[in-house]
Amino acid sequence: MPWNPAPITGILRGWMAGQSASSSEGPFSFQPMALQIGLNYHIAATAVQTTFGSLPLKKGTAADITSGFDASFELAQQWTTANINQNSQEDKDWFKDLPDSVWLPAALGVIKYWTGGMMTPLPPPPGGAVGTINPILFPGSPSPLNTMIGAAFKTGNATALCSLLNVAFVAHLKLVAGTWTGFTPSAPPVPLVFPWVTLS
Repeated sequence: MPWNPAPITGILRGWMAGQSASSSEGPFSFQPMALQIGLNYHIAATAVQTTFGSLPLKKGTAADITSGFDASFELAQQWTTANINQNSQEDKDWFKDLPDSVWLPAALGVIKYWTGGMMTPLPPPPGGAVGTINPILFPGSPSPLNTMIGAAFKTGNATALCSLLNVAFVAHLKLVAGTWTGFTPSAPPVPLVFPWVTLS
């Protein structure tokens, strides 16, 4: 089973809807949302795989994602305080003006999640047989991921936000790359190095 969109487009969206319904019960905090994004990303990424079916052997934690989004939400609040007149009707849609740089920590949290990761050496890639190691060597790029995350949060709608957030995460995974190392099925076996790009 590859990347599972349901935790982002379903569970996270449902959680946001519940928060919206109870928003009058106390002061709003972005920290629980950062936590939910982290937890649901971690679940969604459980069974991502290479093009030849290798699954994650080692990857980051939900806390990597959470801390990145937490930092971005803090930057968003700082930017709002410095640039938005809360009493102005013109600034009602202030979130649409947030610069993409605000979402760089969130993107870097996703990069950190895959940095130093390892995929299983089995199944082998085409032409391979026995694998010895299959590390992630390039964990993706923070750009345009930060821009895509920003676009999601500019929608102002939970369903659209979660849908575009999922699109951003999937697009980022297409850039993740690594190298499978092992041997061919020939007799005698010959060492084989197989670079790969894309997790799905």
